[in-house]
Amino acid sequence: MYNSGHSCGDIAEVDGRSRVAIYNCLRRHGVPLRSRSIAAQKVPLEVVVKLYNMGLSATQVGRLVHIAASSVVRRLRSNGFAMRSRSVASRIAYSDAEIEQYFVSSGVLSFVAGDA
Repeated sequence: MYNSGHSCGDIAEVDGRSRVAIYNCLRRHGVPLRSRSIAAQKVPLEVVVKLYNMGLSATQVGRLVHIAASSVVRRLRSNGFAMRSRSVASRIAYSDAEIEQYFVSSGVLSFVAGDA
């Protein structure tokens, strides 16, 4: 699965073990491991920016595109995007139900990813 492009986290969800356990198992078996930063590059910056500009938090963007929130923040900052203040972020925060309804179920995520 890992060599097919799945992350340690994806495999861990299917296998029922922790991401670290999967990582250690792959390492013990001599599988060449990708860095997390390379895994994050699978998601185009344009998708991350569009979702963030739609009002999602870095954590919510990360969950939707399956990368760490810290990777979202790092990529935005390194490309010159200012992060929202906590007060602004709290005023436009989406609930998990709203994210499911507006971004996942309605196909907005697919549209944004396909549009990038």
